[in-house]
Amino acid sequence: MNDPGGISVGEVGGVVAGIVTVATTAGAGIAWLFRWGEKREESRSAKLQKWHEELEAREARMDAERAGDIAALRVDIAKLRREHGALHNAQQLLASALRALDPNNPALRMADDLLRQAFAVDPVTPPDMVATLGRIDPA
Repeated sequence: MNDPGGISVGEVGGVVAGIVTVATTAGAGIAWLFRWGEKREESRSAKLQKWHEELEAREARMDAERAGDIAALRVDIAKLRREHGALHNAQQLLASALRALDPNNPALRMADDLLRQAFAVDPVTPPDMVATLGRIDPA
């Protein structure tokens, strides 16, 4: 029987099928969104990990370069100290020989002035020396 104002079984089935289709499509869309978010997070994590590894490698290279530079500087400083000591000793030898020959030589006076400026003597007695001197018996 055809009921003009009623709903047929076919129409009910069509509506139910439509609802199921819409729900399935919505569920698939939601699942896709979750997977997209997870993939995005995995991609971001992978990029961050790669950046972190590159940064660590760069820091290791820089540390190695600095260590090499520091080692070279230490070698240079040791060489300069040896040279400085040799030059200072040579100046003292030459100055004493010149004093014996010509005590009033102006070059000798200028060399002594240069050394006094470069190696100023500190007039303050170090505290440990003061303590040692205090223990010496004057008698």
